[in-house]
Amino acid sequence: MFLNNKEHFKNQNDKTKQFDKKQLWARFSSHQRIEFFSYFLFSSIHPKLNKKKILTLTKSFLQMFRHGDRTALYRLTKEAVYNCTSETYTAPSLSNQDPQYINRLYRKRYLNKREYFYGNCGRGQLTSLGVEEHRSLGEDLRQAYIVENKFLPEKLNTSLISILSTDVHRTIKSAESLQLGLYPPEEANGNEIKSVIDLGTTDYMSSFISVNWDRCPRISEIYYDTKKTEMWKEHERSKQELADKVNKAFGVDDLMGFTLGHISDTLWVRKMHGLGLPEGIDDDTLTQLRDEMSWEYNAQYGNETLYTLDSALLINRMVSNIDKALNNEIETKFFHFSGHDSTVAPFMMAIKAVKKVIYPQYASNVRIETWVDGEDAFIRVLYNGEEFLTDGCADVFCDYETWKKLVASYDINNWEKDCQATTSEFAQMTHSKIKEGQVYWENPLGY
Repeated sequence: MFLNNKEHFKNQNDKTKQFDKKQLWARFSSHQRIEFFSYFLFSSIHPKLNKKKILTLTKSFLQMFRHGDRTALYRLTKEAVYNCTSETYTAPSLSNQDPQYINRLYRKRYLNKREYFYGNCGRGQLTSLGVEEHRSLGEDLRQAYIVENKFLPEKLNTSLISILSTDVHRTIKSAESLQLGLYPPEEANGNEIKSVIDLGTTDYMSSFISVNWDRCPRISEIYYDTKKTEMWKEHERSKQELADKVNKAFGVDDLMGFTLGHISDTLWVRKMHGLGLPEGIDDDTLTQLRDEMSWEYNAQYGNETLYTLDSALLINRMVSNIDKALNNEIETKFFHFSGHDSTVAPFMMAIKAVKKVIYPQYASNVRIETWVDGEDAFIRVLYNGEEFLTDGCADVFCDYETWKKLVASYDINNWEKDCQATTSEFAQMTHSKIKEGQVYWENPLGY
């Protein structure tokens, strides 16, 4: 039996309109309009699969996503005033035991007129819109994987869920917000804690979820060398008129040292939060700048060596999780990775789901589902709810062993060697920063 997807998303849209759904959805043509089947009648050319059977999603579900809407990362000359209403509350624990009762919370506040931006927001802080994006995404996952598919239980079982995030406010809060939709909190008696969910993270030097410039200097080298190529310089010359328009709008020269893509990011945030655009920058100019962001991403993250090294540790971790799930070695079923645009873009290239880099919008997500038919396993990859065919697979439901050979062929034991910079400039810059972190080079997996 198939899900009535159109009706489901009509209901979801109606629910979220309370938070100004027009603002939330208008940005993307298919963003978060996730279509799932509770069961999928599979009739492809796979010789292992009896086409009369029905595949079931019973083993593992891995999700990699970008954080939700955030404040800007760069402050331009003529900046708007930001006002953040999404707040962070914490409660200390005095031992290694989970607190049973909480009667005091601490609220993190950014001091007005003391921040990088004008206003009370931190740099790159998750906004209320970003919280809602992931809560809504969590609701869709609940409908698909709990209500319809019965893959996860109706009530939260923390042993079935693994959450890993970069140690950054917007990724951690995005992961928390998704859980609010996936498993809405139960009512508690007084101050009793109903559940504590572990949210794993690592310090920057051992991170394998985001681009680790210092840990893998070769990535930095490729990234910056791309800007020295004739291809990059020729493209810059072709966009000089656009650059001149931006310079004039801000009364500066040479784009204040930013690329057109960086300018695009900041102006997009201003527009989406109703803060207006500077005089001389209209919607058409902003669209051109957004196109520049996509071009820059493809020029840099489309490099095979870069996206291979960038995603190698993460793919190794994911494949290991799938293997353990198939062999019944672990209880965990839902693996949840919270990262950045620079996580999702190269990852989609590395798993051969796309041949050209896709710039991931806020809350964009990749899902890797493990389906089984008897003793045979199959992988399905979805990006923002749409099926993507892995290059080299005969069908969107790809035989797992075939899929694994295609996406995990890189020898992880060569990662440390391959990550070494080829020029002294990058080698010296990076090694000075990682001198105290040699343990991570001795064990590149970091876990």
